[in-house]
Amino acid sequence: MGVIRPWVLCCSTHQQREIVEIMWQKKLIRLMKQSF
Repeated sequence: MGVIRPWVLCCSTHQQREIVEIMWQKKLIRLMKQSF
């Protein structure tokens, strides 16, 4: 949680930031499902 995420800081608007967060969450969930 304390990690600074450059792709979030690069986003100019809050809406873009939320979209990027959702995209990364989906990617992480997919990777976790594959690993188990």
